[in-house]
Amino acid sequence: MSNYGHTHAQANAFDIYGMGSYLAVPPSYGQLESSSHNTLTIEGASQQRNPIHEARILKTDLKKEYAYIAGDATNSYPSSIGLDRWYRHVAYLPPNIFVMVDELKSSRISNSDLPTKWQLNYLPESVTTIDSFNHVITISNQGFLKTNILYPIPTSYENKRLSWAARQVIARFDNIFGTGKENQIVTVLSVLENNTAQAPQVRLVKGET
Repeated sequence: MSNYGHTHAQANAFDIYGMGSYLAVPPSYGQLESSSHNTLTIEGASQQRNPIHEARILKTDLKKEYAYIAGDATNSYPSSIGLDRWYRHVAYLPPNIFVMVDELKSSRISNSDLPTKWQLNYLPESVTTIDSFNHVITISNQGFLKTNILYPIPTSYENKRLSWAARQVIARFDNIFGTGKENQIVTVLSVLENNTAQAPQVRLVKGET
């Protein structure tokens, strides 16, 4: 228990290594809070670094054609924000596509001005470009990581330095529970060999279930 303070608050975080370099990377030692990791800050709240707030794996399905994993980090956040569910679903489609859905549910409709932030870290030697009109983030190192944010439309993007080991780009969603108790963040991440390689065309199709 005495060493738990060294644990990073990074439930449901992800890293991506491809084409000889890290394209999505955890920050350096000392950057412990979830606001510094490839995870979510929800309604302004970071995760709590305490063993009673541990996350869990809900399901894994590893096949030759695809790999799927779902994580539950609901219990990692303070009860004060009224979070009933945060499941992160990740599907890997070989050789280079990740589909990620953050399934969010609140106990109440909110009028809070506190943002929910989707965070992506990259190495300082990498280059990031943000196409806010098309909602695309591109990280360039030895390879390229193209991230399409399909839904909802981010309120804004931030790009800032975290530490000597990693930088961060943030997609911000203001009042994500403002019109309903449930919402999703849908993203598609494509790992590309070079800047001339074409990522697949992606679009969001919604229907009644």
